[in-house]
Amino acid sequence: MSRTDFLKLSRDEPIEIVSDELEVLAVGSGRQFTFTNHVHVTHGEMQLFAGYLEALYPDGASQPERLDAYIDVRMIEGDLEVRCNEVTYLREEGLVICRGDALLLQGCDEVRGREIEFYLDEERVKVLGAASVVLRFEQEDQPTCERESTG
Repeated sequence: MSRTDFLKLSRDEPIEIVSDELEVLAVGSGRQFTFTNHVHVTHGEMQLFAGYLEALYPDGASQPERLDAYIDVRMIEGDLEVRCNEVTYLREEGLVICRGDALLLQGCDEVRGREIEFYLDEERVKVLGAASVVLRFEQEDQPTCERESTG
């Protein structure tokens, strides 16, 4: 799998979050934003879709230090797509953790596991629990990938 264009999240780029509903709570000296229904996050070229998202902002910060997304989570960037039950993004650590039936699709290739961790600064991926990889060689005369049903 080529990783050259995957999850190039810059800590300097803004994170934009849109949803049907928003609730803001004071948590210690910071704030917790809870987005529900049709959540759409844009961060550079990466887009995230979910049913529910919590964003934790430290005191005085304009960007969240942590995002937790739940319910039919999908992340898309270029020809890559990640699907799982929940995602945690730790901004300062440069870490994205996808948990629960995690699936990474790139072109015709698939990576599955209970959990997939993306170490953004290292361009490294770690698959935990029931790890499997299916590599399909794309052919010029085959315009689409033939996949088995993903359930």
